[in-house]
Formats: sequence, C-alpha cells, structure tokens
Amino acid sequence: MHSSSSARPASIVILTLAFILAVSVLPVCAQLSSTSPSPMPFVLLPDSRYEEGCFAPCECPVFFTDGVTGRFTLTFSGFQPPFIVFDVQDINWSVPVLGKTFTGTGQYMIGWTGTAQQQLQADLSENGAPPVRFDSGLAPVTSPLPLIDIAISMNGFYCYDKGFFLKATPADRPNLPRTVNFTIAP
Repeated sequence: MHSSSSARPASIVILTLAFILAVSVLPVCAQLSSTSPSPMPFVLLPDSRYEEGCFAPCECPVFFTDGVTGRFTLTFSGFQPPFIVFDVQDINWSVPVLGKTFTGTGQYMIGWTGTAQQQLQADLSENGAPPVRFDSGLAPVTSPLPLIDIAISMNGFYCYDKGFFLKATPADRPNLPRTVNFTIAP
C-alpha cells in the first residue's frame, strides 16, 4: 500500500506531464486556428505575499511582509530542452499596505530533468525605479499546472533581501486541447 505522501508527488508529476504535453502543441494549434490560446493572463491568488528584510543567516531588525495582488501574462516563447519557455509580460504586482507597485517582464521555464522543475526570472521596477532582477533559481514544481507556485528574490533570500512568494492561476480557464492526436503522413 502506498502512503498518501508518495501518491501526491506522483499526481503532480502526471498533471505536470499532461500540461507540458498540452502546452507543447500550442504553437501548432495557434497555426491551425484563428484564435491562439497564447498569451494566457494569470492573476495572483490571495495567499501570495511580499517579504522585505533580513533572512537567515543575518539578523537585522527590519522585516516587512504583506499580501500581494496583481497579474501577469504568459506567452509561449519556445523550447530550451528540457524546458518549455514562456515570456512573462505585463507584470503588475501591488503591495498595498507598503505602497509599492512592481512592474516588469521576465521569463518562466518549466520542464523535466529527473524531476519537474521550474524557474522564474523577472526584471522588476519598484515604483518606477530602474528594474532589478528577481530569480527563483531552478525550483521543484509543487503545484499541478496550470497553477504556479514559486518564490523569487533579488539575493536568493540571503540577509537583506526583497522577495515574492507567488501563487497564480489563469485568469480564465485555459483553452488547452483535451486530447492530442498524432498522425504520420505517408
């Protein structure tokens, strides 16, 4: 009998592989239909948050945390095996209590290298200042796609840093194919 903890990762792997397969046919579907399923608008879920201050191993007295609201758009960009690459556009994230707005663009990659992995890099402008790179590094996929659950920061969450713990979902249900038929032409 399998424990529920080992069944959960298996379901994430299966859902991730199904999404990767569906997304890999998006460019073909876009060429065959007049309405492309890409770009896909995403919204941040209520449990997304922003943190600024000291992270381990430093001990600074300043630390702020608050909820984040906002949106962004994913647009299929291509493949960098073993990853599917998306351009992240129209980032507009707000931290209302702290009076901060972050805007920018970036890149999101998801793929399979023994385990499902993802990476988000975003060049973010805080209240109109010059953009700064936020990066997740390669991180495990923890939520079945199309949900995105990832943390990004300026300095790898080391000492004084600014970071986002993002949970996002498509604004609309994505119009992904339910089945994929492969035929070989003679």
